[in-house]
Amino acid sequence: MKLKLNSICWLISSILIGGCVNSRPLPSVIQSDNYSSDKEKNSQIIIPSTDKVLTINEAVKTGLRNNPTYEMMEVALLKAHNSFYNSLTQYSPKISTTGKFYGQQGTGGESGWKGEAEPKATLMLFNGMQRELAVFNANINIKKTEEEKKDARRILVNAIIDMYYNLVMMDRVIEIWTEDCNFQEEMLTIEEEKVRQNLKGVEDTYNFRFLLEYSRSRRISVELLRKVGGYAFAALLGLTNAELPDDLELISLKEITSRYKVDVAPFTIDHYLDLAIEQRPDLKARKLELRMMKNNYYAAWGKFSPVINAEVSYKWENSQWASQKQTLKYGLNATWELWSGGSRIFGIRDAEYNVQQVELAIMAKWIEVVSQVRIAYATLQTAVMNLDILTKATNYAIKQRDIAKSLFEVSKADVVRLNQAQVYLVRAQGDRANAEAEVYKAKANLQKAIGAEYDLSSDITGM
Repeated sequence: MKLKLNSICWLISSILIGGCVNSRPLPSVIQSDNYSSDKEKNSQIIIPSTDKVLTINEAVKTGLRNNPTYEMMEVALLKAHNSFYNSLTQYSPKISTTGKFYGQQGTGGESGWKGEAEPKATLMLFNGMQRELAVFNANINIKKTEEEKKDARRILVNAIIDMYYNLVMMDRVIEIWTEDCNFQEEMLTIEEEKVRQNLKGVEDTYNFRFLLEYSRSRRISVELLRKVGGYAFAALLGLTNAELPDDLELISLKEITSRYKVDVAPFTIDHYLDLAIEQRPDLKARKLELRMMKNNYYAAWGKFSPVINAEVSYKWENSQWASQKQTLKYGLNATWELWSGGSRIFGIRDAEYNVQQVELAIMAKWIEVVSQVRIAYATLQTAVMNLDILTKATNYAIKQRDIAKSLFEVSKADVVRLNQAQVYLVRAQGDRANAEAEVYKAKANLQKAIGAEYDLSSDITGM
């Protein structure tokens, strides 16, 4: 029995003390006032153990593990649970004690010292259901916070996926401009050789020199956008240095498109709207908030009720002029506030207005969800069709450029035609790369719009 009592005491102490101590390890950047000194220890390693390639799933897992904004939702959920446990303490008696020790001078021999002690216990029995409704709300708030955490996860995952596809698209555009630079260098070399052999003038060499420098400039511009995008991507992943390792690579757009094909949405728009209304965590959170506001409204009416408490107290008194006295009191205590200037009525009106505001917020959220699903659905359908068109256009542009190049090399076409064909090819390739990325982004956005859970079991895209 003694062992069991000790175990219970140890458990209670652990709960009380553990609840006051935050054992979560905090990064040193919180206390740091200098970036350079803490640069190494603040950066977090995200390189996969097998190679230097970061897949989409690994990026998502890293973001969910490191992103501080998302981690705040985990803390918010812990806080919601703590608030629920705190609400249950209203069912516990309140135990207090008062004590006095003093001296006095009086007539009739009542002079000297006197001591009093009075421990007291009070247990609230009824307060118009306000206590019960507070517990109900605390429990609902846990569910609401869980949905808010799911929504934060939904938004973060989509942001990581969207940025990932933007980066691989820019990698592909850099490759396209590099290929254009190589083409211009090749043609420049051929024309310079013709000039050395006095087969033609130098005018075409200046053409290719200009186009070569222009392509280099465009490549540098895209490389800057890629670098800036990398910083934003690293921030989404929760890296405190906001920078990806130099040797870290992403899955290429070519590999993604070769392994995962995206078709038009297989179901009607109504199907996706039904899924969104059923699954969207932000809409669920609003509906749970409405339940809380209604409980607050009922609790406002509960303030018109009397408050009934059960009380027990034991009073001990002793003095130099009188014998020791002990008194035990117990019974019920009722307090009923009859008038408070109308504050309770105004409180009911405030609670009613809060209910109406949340009802309108649910309507606004409903419209937002429907709009997002429709936009995502239309975007995916259009993106798939646009990719098919640009794929055909790119193939035609390749053939057109090759023909123009062959004719130019035998002097049957001028340089203007070749330039135009090459410009069309580069434009078509760039537009196609963007269209490929847009297809996968549109697919992910549709999943986000309907509130679908991201699948971390697949090796690349989670779709």
